[in-house]
Amino acid sequence: MSSTTSECTSVAGFFEGKSVFITGVTGFLGKALLEKLLYSCNGIDKIYVLLRPKKGLSPTERVQNICNSLVFQRLKSNRPEDLNKVIPVTGDLSAPGLGLSAKDEEALLNNVSVVFHSAATVKLNGPLRVAVAINLEGTIKVLALCKRMQKIRAFVYVSTAYTNTNQEVVEERVYPPPANIDAVYKFLKEHGDDEEATKRFLNGRPNAYCFSKSLAEAYLVEHHGDVPIVILRPSIVVPARSEPLAGWVDAWQGNTMALAHVARGFLRVLLCDAKLVADLIPLDYVINMAIVSSVHSKQGEVLVYNCCTSEVNPITWRTMFELFLKASKADNFHKLPFPGAVMTRSRVKFAVGSFCLHTVPAYALDAWRTVKRKRNKYIRLSKQMYILRDFSAFFTTHRWVMRSGGACALAEALSDTDARLFPCHPAHVHWPSYMPVYYRGVNEFLFGGKN
Repeated sequence: MSSTTSECTSVAGFFEGKSVFITGVTGFLGKALLEKLLYSCNGIDKIYVLLRPKKGLSPTERVQNICNSLVFQRLKSNRPEDLNKVIPVTGDLSAPGLGLSAKDEEALLNNVSVVFHSAATVKLNGPLRVAVAINLEGTIKVLALCKRMQKIRAFVYVSTAYTNTNQEVVEERVYPPPANIDAVYKFLKEHGDDEEATKRFLNGRPNAYCFSKSLAEAYLVEHHGDVPIVILRPSIVVPARSEPLAGWVDAWQGNTMALAHVARGFLRVLLCDAKLVADLIPLDYVINMAIVSSVHSKQGEVLVYNCCTSEVNPITWRTMFELFLKASKADNFHKLPFPGAVMTRSRVKFAVGSFCLHTVPAYALDAWRTVKRKRNKYIRLSKQMYILRDFSAFFTTHRWVMRSGGACALAEALSDTDARLFPCHPAHVHWPSYMPVYYRGVNEFLFGGKN
């Protein structure tokens, strides 16, 4: 196993001639990471990506579909041949040994220097059993593979800033897990997918996703051996500020969905403390921090970076909605008149407001649509609002400060060239100019630019 050093001429120089292994490449983060490595670290040798066959498509066909997406537009315009560096590897996080063939495993063990593990099940309402199988056991398997890699220089684990929601101030360190692994398996054996029992067992975590990511962090600390570990904890990841495309987003995440529904005029009441900080971080800042942090990993150590803005560059929920609405109103994005939302911490006020401003209007509007022989629409949207509330209320009614001194120091230590190519300082996001980019991204990439 090679020793790890941060002494290199540049971030791109660190990847010169090296091969990389990525999990989770079909996800929002994974696609952007693949594109950025290919585009800005053009001396990279190969990028192996873990994929399983899905919906009748082979891993090779899935890679082709990924590379045909808008994300790779600039790479195709400048160096399309670099896409040949992407090597699909058939496998599955839930399979023994990741489901790797002997040939693929040998290629990874002999060639890979840097591993980015971003694959996860991110369903906030998913069962604990599935979250443990993917987020914990999948990480255990990837670490086991890293321990056998001959050239390993860094294992970057993409976690979440919300692994420690029981702490009001979250430092850049790994905290004791909410339960030990033996207790988790005992619970699953006794209770299975019992939702009420699971809620009690999560020990202050809001869902199985945060719980399982916390378990994975603790496992890495205890079992990493000589593998250089970086735990990257992004907060709420929002559309890209500039790369690979300004405003690029390809998924309906809770925060984005709420903003869009308010701006459309469908969502009128929010269970939210408007004065609290909404800890947002643009996608490209997360990707750049993942790449930069891998360069500074240290053999046998676990480094933790909170990729967050709450400490150094806070924006409140109220300001976030106001800036997004300002941009969307100027573009006539709304479908119902007078878009905007009342924010309250009171569940009673929220319930009354939702009934008056969501449920009653939804039934009235759909009754009119029935008269016009049109399909019902607003009742379904109203039900979606309640589901959205249940998943997001914990995060919009609690306060955290995510310390990011290490992440800021890493960004400040970059050379001028690297700071320009890999911007990742959370204090440098200018919210008044970014939120219109956020809006345009939602409109263009999620709504197809159709107002």
